[in-house]
Amino acid sequence: MSFIAIIILLLIPIIVLYFYSYQTSVLVVREEVLTNHENQLNFLKEQMEENIESLTFIPSVLARDSSLVDLEKAFITEDYYQSIRTYPLVREKLNLHSFAQTWENDISVYLRSLDRVISTRISHNDFELAINGFGKWRFMEEGGGYFQFLYTEPFSFRSQPQDANAIFEVTFPVKNIENILSKNKMSGYRNTFLLTETNHFIFPNRIENQEIAYEIIGELSDELEDGGLFEKEIGGQNLLVIYTELPQLNAHLFDYIPIESVLEPIAKSRNYFFGSLSFLIIMATTLLILLYRFVQRPLKELIGGLQQFEKGNYSYRIIHHYQNEFDYVLNSFNKMGDQVQYLIENVYEEKSRSRLATLKQLQSQINPHFLYNCLSFIAGASKLGYRETVMSMAYHLADYYRYTTKVENQHPTVGEELTHVRNYLEIISKRVENLTYEIDVEEKMLDQTFLLLIVQPVVENTFIHGIEPKIGGGSISIKGWEEKDQMVLTIEDDGVGLSESQMEKLQESMNMEESKHHGTGVWNVHQRLLHSFGENSGVFFSQSKHLSGLCVTLRWNKIKPIN
Repeated sequence: MSFIAIIILLLIPIIVLYFYSYQTSVLVVREEVLTNHENQLNFLKEQMEENIESLTFIPSVLARDSSLVDLEKAFITEDYYQSIRTYPLVREKLNLHSFAQTWENDISVYLRSLDRVISTRISHNDFELAINGFGKWRFMEEGGGYFQFLYTEPFSFRSQPQDANAIFEVTFPVKNIENILSKNKMSGYRNTFLLTETNHFIFPNRIENQEIAYEIIGELSDELEDGGLFEKEIGGQNLLVIYTELPQLNAHLFDYIPIESVLEPIAKSRNYFFGSLSFLIIMATTLLILLYRFVQRPLKELIGGLQQFEKGNYSYRIIHHYQNEFDYVLNSFNKMGDQVQYLIENVYEEKSRSRLATLKQLQSQINPHFLYNCLSFIAGASKLGYRETVMSMAYHLADYYRYTTKVENQHPTVGEELTHVRNYLEIISKRVENLTYEIDVEEKMLDQTFLLLIVQPVVENTFIHGIEPKIGGGSISIKGWEEKDQMVLTIEDDGVGLSESQMEKLQESMNMEESKHHGTGVWNVHQRLLHSFGENSGVFFSQSKHLSGLCVTLRWNKIKPIN
């Protein structure tokens, strides 16, 4: 499963980078859309202002028209012929100015001196002479709604229109704004409308969701700024609202954009990405699970089997089956295990038999060596007439052979071995004057399992090479104790001893092959201890700390001796 974690760790940077790219794309697209809509709204505003401005200039142009001046003079001078001829001309001038405009409009003029209205309309109602209504556009709701502009001649009489020479009226219906809004309506998310100062809405001809516009305005404060933008969530949609002021009409132009619609392509791309990523993760996970089941698990089984072999468990076998090529490998491993187990068991048994034969051979070498020494001693004692000594020696020799020929017990205790050594020292002490000995071994050590004829050959060697060459007898001290992992038995004497170089040479000879060694006594003991109790067991030489001669130390591990 670690592979899944690795893949997830590799995917994290990709996902983080994608999210960063996605957020950057959203910001860029949002900014681009906002800039585009602001430009479109400003362009629409300029179009409307251009038409409104053109209509606004009509009264000031007509006020200086010669036809209108001539008509007023004709009525003042009561020149009826001139008035009849000029009147149609003035009406024609009004129609020409009206037709010259892009927007549909009506132009009317009220001549106070004549108390007559000349208009492009067929019928005309009286002017609403509002004191504050002159010189600016007002929205009028009558007749489906229209915008009205009143102008006085002279203009300074706008606060007292009843005293002015002439009053001009220019009007245009709201359908002009509706048409221009419709023409500028872009693709599906273009939603532009106009809000008058009296909170009257003017929509394009085919606007959808007018209720959204009402909710947008309902959330606004009474006073709007010259322009701006804000976000608003309405009807579950997150809307970006842009607005700008149309000062000539004292109105505001609005446009709102559903952000989700704008970002829909990016959202689809995001969804495709995560859908593909999820599919890839599922496929990768499935592949990794199959890889784990059919590759990694067999490998773990194989590694586990090898580890069991390293621990020495050669009977371990792999029992799982995976229905693939690994079954052949695992079956081969089991067959190899069978062969290895068979070979190791046979080699081990052969090695044990060989070691046992070696031990038997070494032990058989001890018996005649000791017998030769005893017979020589009996012969010498007989010649000297030591009858009691000969009898004691004969009894001890009988006990010795009874001890060494115990086939049923090849592993006596340490106490039994030391009893045999004491018998030997008693025999020697009868032949040599002033020979003393001491045996001091811990009680708990006496019951430990040991080997036949281990201590006696060393004691014999001590006497022959240490005490006997010295005149005047000597002393032998045998001590034993337990250490942490070993048993220790020391044999010390006050004989002639050995030099350091002689001890080193003797110690090296303990590990030589039998063919290269000239003696069999102590070397035989060392080899038997080493073969029976394992490494760090054997015979070791040093200077005696308590007596003046040599100290021979026997060490063996606290394990059951090998037969």
